[in-house]
Amino acid sequence: MQKYKIDWLSFSVRCYDEEPTNTLNEALLELLGYDFSEEFSRDISGKNFYNRGATLGNYVNVFWNDYTDTENPVRKNSSATMNVVFTGQGSTDLALRNDNDWVKIFTILTTYEPKNKPKPKDEEEDKPTINITRIDIALDDYDELVKFDDIEKKLKKGHYRSSKRSYNIVKTSDQNGQKLGETIYIGNARTSGGGSGSRGNTYMRMYDKLAQYISKNQLVTSDVREYWKKTGKEVWQRYEISFSKGYTNSIVEDILKGESIDKIFKTSLRNLLEILTPRGKDTNKNRWYKTKWWEDFLQYDERKGFDLPNRDVMLAETLEWLRVAVLPSLNVLEKIGQERGFDIYDLLRRAKKPNELSKKQSRIISDTRNKSDETINDYLTKFLLGIEIKKERGGE
Repeated sequence: MQKYKIDWLSFSVRCYDEEPTNTLNEALLELLGYDFSEEFSRDISGKNFYNRGATLGNYVNVFWNDYTDTENPVRKNSSATMNVVFTGQGSTDLALRNDNDWVKIFTILTTYEPKNKPKPKDEEEDKPTINITRIDIALDDYDELVKFDDIEKKLKKGHYRSSKRSYNIVKTSDQNGQKLGETIYIGNARTSGGGSGSRGNTYMRMYDKLAQYISKNQLVTSDVREYWKKTGKEVWQRYEISFSKGYTNSIVEDILKGESIDKIFKTSLRNLLEILTPRGKDTNKNRWYKTKWWEDFLQYDERKGFDLPNRDVMLAETLEWLRVAVLPSLNVLEKIGQERGFDIYDLLRRAKKPNELSKKQSRIISDTRNKSDETINDYLTKFLLGIEIKKERGGE
């Protein structure tokens, strides 16, 4: 099973007011499915040269300039724009609000024009209102079609060709030296010139997503757990390509033309990394063989699009996981405790717990605050009665 998703999206929106009081554009956010005044909390400070900021659950962030603020005035070099950032979870939320229709989303972003946009005097002035500054596309592989160890060996031997000058391998381990995870980078977030560059940049990272979840004590969504039951193999490899500035335009154009995301991603991946097999003693890589297992992986399906994304595990699925996976084990430990003189529930209360919650765990709490008492009570009643707690569309 392989799944594609947009894992990051950011863009800036121009303000055409001659003397703006602020650059916040609630009308555009509404077109994307958001009620700014009802859903966003203005409890984050501005950044990236903006003096105002608001967030939805820390996964959709909006920054703008308020020219009436005398205590925190607009910075001298700041532009008359609004900046919107959808993180991985934010991109999932955006997709779910728009029926997972990225053609619709990018059509809005590439054609949006406010009523007060002045008529351009020439082509140079006819710039789009919205500038898409970054898109990350992620491929999740639950079959381990390629082993990262094999990629690492090829990179270290120099048996590859790439449009990037460098690669980097970062490994993490616990206190006992036990390997926890590995990330392979092709290229980096900065161009060779040391900055983001006017043309933009592309780079890739591939890593063990399951190891990341385990290290943060996060729960994997039910569809993935069910797939693992069928295959008997628990693997989750993540391939991510990050596109910035000029490169985002070509990606959006291809999506709007109807190109499959599998083709778009694999074509970009081939440009970033071709794995080769030496041809005898020939040192010219242009005459080396293309490695079969990598070529097989790069084969694309013209019909494959974005998969319906899952939200992070929320309250309903957490309770369902407790009911199905944890309660049976607690029942066993309770019986053992009765025989051996300990109370498992007392031990659980006194056991040392992590001091800090992960971002995903914090989102469960934040999401629960938005649930009605009726919904929460329904979850808890089903949990007590041993009835399946079905998650809502998109995860909960």
